[in-house]
Amino acid sequence: MTEETFLDCPEYTQGLCRSCNLLPIAYENQLLSKQFDLVNKLSSHIDTNTEILPPHSSNIKGFRYKAKMVVSGEVQRVIFGLQNEQGEGIDLTNCALYTKEIISSFAALKAFVLKVGLVPYNIPKKKGRLKYILITQTYSTNELMIRFVLNDEIKVERMKEHLAELFDALPNLKVVSANIQPIHQAILEGEKEIVLTEEKALREVLNEVPLYINPKSFFQTHPELAQKLYLQASQMAVAIKPQRVWDLFCGVGGFGLTILNELKKENIKSHLNGIEIEPNAITSAMRTAKELQLNDISFSALDSTLFAENISKAELPDLLVVNPPRRGVGKSLIQMINLSKIPHVIYSSCNIDSLKEDLSLLPNYTIQIIQLFDFFPHTKHFEVIVRLKHRD
Repeated sequence: MTEETFLDCPEYTQGLCRSCNLLPIAYENQLLSKQFDLVNKLSSHIDTNTEILPPHSSNIKGFRYKAKMVVSGEVQRVIFGLQNEQGEGIDLTNCALYTKEIISSFAALKAFVLKVGLVPYNIPKKKGRLKYILITQTYSTNELMIRFVLNDEIKVERMKEHLAELFDALPNLKVVSANIQPIHQAILEGEKEIVLTEEKALREVLNEVPLYINPKSFFQTHPELAQKLYLQASQMAVAIKPQRVWDLFCGVGGFGLTILNELKKENIKSHLNGIEIEPNAITSAMRTAKELQLNDISFSALDSTLFAENISKAELPDLLVVNPPRRGVGKSLIQMINLSKIPHVIYSSCNIDSLKEDLSLLPNYTIQIIQLFDFFPHTKHFEVIVRLKHRD
């Protein structure tokens, strides 16, 4: 754990930003509180045979490798950060949660916005062009992907004309895109993505596994702990020695590909089925599998519930891995899992409440191992992984 226990934040002190609602609490006490919350909420599913591992702590600053900045102000005095209830922009470009590389990129981005003439979108007036700037940085190489969320496509060609200047200012920049979100609602991004660079995806390497992050792929904000989370899931899997693995809600394949790679190292032959509804994420996962020469594998761009409902009992896996969105696995799928007699389930969750609800629908399973990963310091949120075993 970091030696620092308190994070000094002027925006919090002045009441301008309350995203980190646990900021006044010493970090070691934040972690103790989260561990207590975890055990307390899952107490009805924990028995004397459950192994509760110590939590994985985080640095208290510089741990966020993604930034989602609301754009406001004027093109000559653009503000990156958030907007308060009065519609006023609050500058968060010095937020200590972001990496040094992300913080240092903001000056170049402001200059680019001015050069191209990307007028910040004014919510009350419903005028302007630039709504958000989304930044992703890789943990392994510090490379950057920048997405400009725009109201329309009018300035896209001018952005291309000045792209070389942005690359000169940001040597680690690899991917730039324009996302078109024309709806006057608080929606982060639209369906249309225009990639402006030759590179279409960032290459992140965690646990010796290359993962390709394209503009619309979900990826963790805390890759340092994501690497440890994937490795923990792999160690859980190696102990099981599964012959067939399903990875549902697989994204770009972080869990499944790491598991299969670790099984390969242990000479454990296993087949992986990866299911994800986003086609671009599946393309990225297949690219990784090819690079690692993992042949006994298949990825499909499908809804996880529909996939599971159309599989015969003979095709069920020895190990099921699920990493669902915050809402959880979903009632239909979780009930199918409960009746399936799949021997082992590894469930990774970013929402303890939806995990608790899903576990209540899994009476045929018991928790063997549980561990907390503090992906979100200074907030009540955290990631948790559990390994479940069928009671039979």
